[in-house]
Amino acid sequence: GSSDLVCSRLAYGCWRVADQPGPGDHDGAGGRQAVHAAFEAGYTLFDLADIYAAGESERQFGRVLKESPAMRRQIVIATKCGIRKPGVPTPEAPYRYDFSRDYLLSCCDASLQRLGTETIDLFLLHRPDYLMDPDEVASAFSALKSAGKVRHFGVSNFRPSQIEALRV
Repeated sequence: GSSDLVCSRLAYGCWRVADQPGPGDHDGAGGRQAVHAAFEAGYTLFDLADIYAAGESERQFGRVLKESPAMRRQIVIATKCGIRKPGVPTPEAPYRYDFSRDYLLSCCDASLQRLGTETIDLFLLHRPDYLMDPDEVASAFSALKSAGKVRHFGVSNFRPSQIEALRV
């Protein structure tokens, strides 16, 4: 696609930034060091998701940005949303996808808080929700864009036909 986003051709995946600390690493320092090393090696696109390590990957990435505030102006943050874990919001709730307007708005706010930033560069729907209402997704995206919380939107793991449904 075409946009004003400028970043490395490869993304640094941050799923494991908080998931697998090394020996004696109880505060995620090893994952944060890995992010710093990736940035120093030329990565400027960082791929996250609200469900990676139950949000801890975004929290650790936010700590990186706090440690190196100048880095934020040089990178593109991509994070994904739309998956609900079992037991949320009620104990009997199943694992599922949720692209409702309210859920997408709350996911974005929670990601912004964990990342410690005011704007997400690229906000992605994580996996297709076959029950999605494209108008509701569009409404959420429009609200997030006009509030300045998200610069660009996209999808992850979607087929072309599913992308077309969102273009309507």
